Amino acid sequence: MRISLLLASILITTSAIAAKVERLPQRLVTSISAEVTVGPDGQLQSIGELSAKLDPEMRELVLAEMRAVEFSPGRLGGQPVAVQTILSLTLGLRDGAEPGEFVLELVDVGTGPSMSSRRPPKYPNAMLQQGREAKVMTHLRYDADGRVIDAEIVSASLPEHHVKDAVLRAAHSWRFEPERADGNGIPGEAFVPVYFTLDRPAPTFKVRLKSGTRLEFAAEQPSDERDEFASALDPQFDAGRVLEIGTAKSGS
Repeated sequence: MRISLLLASILITTSAIAAKVERLPQRLVTSISAEVTVGPDGQLQSIGELSAKLDPEMRELVLAEMRAVEFSPGRLGGQPVAVQTILSLTLGLRDGAEPGEFVLELVDVGTGPSMSSRRPPKYPNAMLQQGREAKVMTHLRYDADGRVIDAEIVSASLPEHHVKDAVLRAAHSWRFEPERADGNGIPGEAFVPVYFTLDRPAPTFKVRLKSGTRLEFAAEQPSDERDEFASALDPQFDAGRVLEIGTAKSGS
């Protein structure tokens, strides 16, 4: 399936600069999500409010992509049940054939809980004084109310003792909005990355569509540095499908 979407311009925006671009440094991604209900037969029953403000054309495109996702039924005690979950579409933006041309594509589809509280950990004083940065991956388990009941560090870019106390203290304060089966919260687990960086915000890319929608994209992270949430559902989708509306050009 091919759908048209005309990109009017792309701006790279940081705290210091804002400029149009004609070539991307790498594939960019953005996520649009909604709370949905999937019935015991695996059929999508309802879609709630979308996380992004979209013009009517873009809204219908996103809703159509959500409706096209196929699900294996959720089960509780071996029996199929209705599941309330967050359905997220990851859209990717890559260079087209010519400078200033860009291709929008469906990169990933996921279901799972949302995080209602995610306070960043305090930057350890010793690391600040030494100008050190770090990437840490945590593994969490949460109960049916979304409270974190167990947290551990599974990988870190520097010896774990530098960040362990700060990361685990913050992780135990986080809260999830779990998936629900027949109205009851489903306990689960998640992998959540933590970054300690020194005043170098990652650039964001503001994409303006001719249809009116403005979306914010960011550089795609490696797969082992992204959030990963367990889910009672197993969504199936057509990865890499191009969402195309005419020719996308910068500054048109």
